[in-house]
Amino acid sequence: MIFSFCIITKNESTRLEKCLLALRAAFGSEVEIVVVDTGSSDDTCEMAGKYTDKLFYFEWIGDFAAAKNYAAACASNDIVWIMDSDEYVRGDVLGNAPEDALESESGKRTTLDELNALIETHPNDVGRMCRINDTLQGEELTKYTDWTNRIFDRNRFCFKGKIHEQIVRGSVFTGPSGDESPYVIYRTNVIADHDGYVGTAEERKKKAQRNADLLLKELEERPEDTYILYQTGKAFFLMEEFEKSVEYFERAVSLELNPSLEYVIDLIETYGYALINSGHPEVAASLESVATDFGQSSDYNFMLGIAMMQTAQFDKAADYFEKAVATGPSKMQGVDSYLAWYNIGVMLECLGLSEDARAYYGKCGDYSRAVEALNRIG
Repeated sequence: MIFSFCIITKNESTRLEKCLLALRAAFGSEVEIVVVDTGSSDDTCEMAGKYTDKLFYFEWIGDFAAAKNYAAACASNDIVWIMDSDEYVRGDVLGNAPEDALESESGKRTTLDELNALIETHPNDVGRMCRINDTLQGEELTKYTDWTNRIFDRNRFCFKGKIHEQIVRGSVFTGPSGDESPYVIYRTNVIADHDGYVGTAEERKKKAQRNADLLLKELEERPEDTYILYQTGKAFFLMEEFEKSVEYFERAVSLELNPSLEYVIDLIETYGYALINSGHPEVAASLESVATDFGQSSDYNFMLGIAMMQTAQFDKAADYFEKAVATGPSKMQGVDSYLAWYNIGVMLECLGLSEDARAYYGKCGDYSRAVEALNRIG
């Protein structure tokens, strides 16, 4: 194997063991796994020792980039693949990626040799992994798909940022080079499930508060960094402090944004939901003014549908829900299908158009709320 997996962890014994088991099942015993513990008080280190002899320790200094760069420096291979301890590579990852995740045009199964060859053909580039995130929408557990940069040559790239660290040009041994020119990214067809966004309400709030504290320190140094402002807004959003979330999103959107960057579209979408959840759906609805830049996003169109729905602009809401379906696939599960149909059904039912509502509810398959609605209206 030409690459090493590198993981930093702290007090994550149960999740880390699931992560390590998944890596061994998918990639076999030969792949090197580096685990760096940043101060566990549970049995994390003892457990990790059952799966790898590459176990190291790093004193936590409140800097995720520093810890991950150290982990990459401990690897035997120059090509490193960064994993989090709450990510679990699917056992069939080398064959059943989503259609748009397949690197090969034929969509055929990718073997380990082919994966190695793919990585070897991109020595100056950064590889991506498809991640399927468990996430909560209100009280509902759903899925959210994203792509994350994880594979790189440690002599050409490193991490930068105390929290929500990014891969930049440089070296894990000497730090960022200062060269901020764009780099090429490529997709593998490896998929990992991620459950770091769920847990008890207390666990979620504690994690989000930790992130917010680190981000606020970053903002002291870089007060006009749109990415840090975005992540700070997200942290307060996860804590359901929506007014505070709006404050940081508004600071971000007041600066110059590049709509081609992936985080910018998520910024706009989450800003819209923060406005809706803080009682300002009319302001969220005004985000249709940037449809030229973001109108091809199913998730953006769905957010506008919710905003229009809450401001009683039902015709517009239905149009945006229809657009969400037409512009799929969505990142959030159901946005490009049953959730859009369900919301149209709700509006039609409220307007007394039961037959039309029934037709839309019927499109939702076994979605529980639609089934309840069908039972209700008969």
